[in-house]
Amino acid sequence: LPSMGEPEAHNMACISSRGLYRRPSNASIAVHFLKTVSAMRYVAATLRAKRQPAIAVPPSRRCCSRMVWPSERAQHPLEACERLLSAEEMEAERAIDAAAERNRLGRTPRGHEA
Repeated sequence: LPSMGEPEAHNMACISSRGLYRRPSNASIAVHFLKTVSAMRYVAATLRAKRQPAIAVPPSRRCCSRMVWPSERAQHPLEACERLLSAEEMEAERAIDAAAERNRLGRTPRGHEA
C-alpha cells in the first residue's frame, strides 16, 4: 500500500483546516485522536455537511472544541453545534450532558439505584 499523505491521514484538531493537526475533510481517510462518541459524531456531521454544499455549515471552533475535547465540553454550549448536528444528534448530546451533570452531582438516574 502507498503511504498516506497529509490530506488523508491526520490528527484531530479544531484549530485549522490544513496541516497534520486539523479538522476532518472528505479527503480524510484516517483521523487519529477521536476519544469519545461525541468526537466521532462531530466528524460524521462535518463530513455529511461537506457533502451537501447547498447547506454547507461553516466550521465552528466552539462546536469542534465542545465535541472533541472533554475538558472543553462545559465551556461551550450545545447550541454552538445547532447548525451542524441533526435533531437526533442534538438529543444524544443532551443525554450525554445530563448524564455528566448527574455524575458531577453524585446522582444516579431513576431506576438505577443500588
